[in-house]
Amino acid sequence: MHNLQNLIEMSHNNGIEVVLSGVNEKVGATLKKNGFNALLGEQNICSNINEALNKAKEYVTTDNSNK
Repeated sequence: MHNLQNLIEMSHNNGIEVVLSGVNEKVGATLKKNGFNALLGEQNICSNINEALNKAKEYVTTDNSNK
C-alpha cells in the first residue's frame, strides 16, 4: 500500500493521473479503507479494462484540448 501511495503521489506531482483497472469488490474495499478513493478519485478505480481505458481516453482528450 505504501508503494502504491508513493507511485500515485509522484505521478500526481508530475501531472499524471493514475487509473486502476480490474479492481474487484474486495480490493476496492481495501483501497477505500486506506484512503485511496480520495487520493485517486473514485472515478479512477475501475472494475474492468474497458472502463479504465475510457477514463484514460477522457484524460488524454482533455489534456490535448488544453494545449
